[in-house]
Amino acid sequence: MYCIVGIEKVDYKSKKTGREVVGTKLHLLHPVDEEDKNIIGQRVEDVYLSNEIPVLGLNVGDNIDISYNIFGRVTKVEIV
Repeated sequence: MYCIVGIEKVDYKSKKTGREVVGTKLHLLHPVDEEDKNIIGQRVEDVYLSNEIPVLGLNVGDNIDISYNIFGRVTKVEIV
């Protein structure tokens, strides 16, 4: 489970591919598990969502679960 601490709209041209990148970047916190012994506090992570992933209804402070496909891309975000 992740907590949304920021929501950023993304709209730029990729320097690598030359393609337009349009979507949303979620800035997230999630609790540290036992494997993260070197971290005190919480882990911070950014997750990119393409425009195909609905973000309506997501707000700062929401707790969410994220589903990924076999390629590591986000397929679904659900409020918990």
